Amino acid sequence: MILLPLGWTQVLNAPPLDVRAVGTLTHYSPDGISYPPVNFTVKCRGSKQYRLDIQTAKGMTTTIVNDIGGAFIATDGGVRTLSSSSAVSIRPPIFPFLLDALNLNDTRTHVSDSGPLLPSGLRQQVRARLDLGPDVMSQLRGRASDTVLWLGADNRPMRIDFVRVAADNHYVTVPFSLLVSDYRVVNGIAIAFRQEEQLQGRTVKVMTFQTVQLGPSAAVSDSDFRVPSAAPGGAQ
Repeated sequence: MILLPLGWTQVLNAPPLDVRAVGTLTHYSPDGISYPPVNFTVKCRGSKQYRLDIQTAKGMTTTIVNDIGGAFIATDGGVRTLSSSSAVSIRPPIFPFLLDALNLNDTRTHVSDSGPLLPSGLRQQVRARLDLGPDVMSQLRGRASDTVLWLGADNRPMRIDFVRVAADNHYVTVPFSLLVSDYRVVNGIAIAFRQEEQLQGRTVKVMTFQTVQLGPSAAVSDSDFRVPSAAPGGAQ
């Protein structure tokens, strides 16, 4: 299985892994013009907690996801509540080893190998999906877990196709792609230090990691994922 040499397997019943990465982020306009790069810090605790701090010219913006609750905090301190559909799918798969859909110890996980493929130097396609229950929140998580890994000749993913659930309609999913490269091994886990997010083949943003820390050295705390009181966890 492709996940094993990448170190992307998860130990059954292990506590969520802490991850912290620092780097630069470049956004692109719809016509392809790039904006000046800005510094960012992203923190994760397992698959359900995520925080992205971006240092803009006007100040810091923060996006927090805590399971089905979340918020966006603007540079002036204003808080905008994220819908549950946004919260469960807003984070990109920049750390695929945290994805529940790739946890082979989970009986709800389905991973299939479609075999050899040839387009653009890609070798094969691996599809991962998480089957969840019939309630609305489970359906949201299930739809957001659909992931396709496109492998290169060295068996490392070169592209990751994923979906986001539309913020204003949880029945609608929007397809994105993440082009990943510059792999480096951190604590036995292969991590792509360059990640280009695309929407319909058009570059939206590029993240370049400078440092990545895993486990206790990441210095991640519960307070990092505390949703502001103006946007209580799980608010619609």
